[in-house]
Amino acid sequence: MKVPSRTHIGREAEARQNLAAAAQIASKDQDVHVFSGPEVQLLSAQAYTVLGDGARAMSILESVEGSMNEADADTTADLLAGTHAILGHNDEAMHWLTRVQEIHNIYILFLDGAEYDSLRDDPRFGTLIRELKLPEDVYLQTKS
Repeated sequence: MKVPSRTHIGREAEARQNLAAAAQIASKDQDVHVFSGPEVQLLSAQAYTVLGDGARAMSILESVEGSMNEADADTTADLLAGTHAILGHNDEAMHWLTRVQEIHNIYILFLDGAEYDSLRDDPRFGTLIRELKLPEDVYLQTKS
């Protein structure tokens, strides 16, 4: 069973299925360390937000942010940005998107995802899209 790489906003059934798949994999003790890393924790936080459990999502997010080192921050900056954006934490999301841009993370090209809808009207997001020379008609349109 494969855990998907992204959670899609508004797809509650898929979010529940993905969380169940992750739990099943972890319960079988198959490379549990792979599924307990910050990436999976942040994807779980995004899924819990979709399911309306913002408190659980915040708990996971705070745990990840409280325990990560510099390398974790670089490898998960895009997920941190997306998770904060889904939760409506625009300042924190923009902080992490700035980091994604600074380290030239390829995921900067995926800013058209629904997880960034809360940022589309934020002037800083528009500036980022223009600095990256990405098409505004694609990246500044709400997806959900």
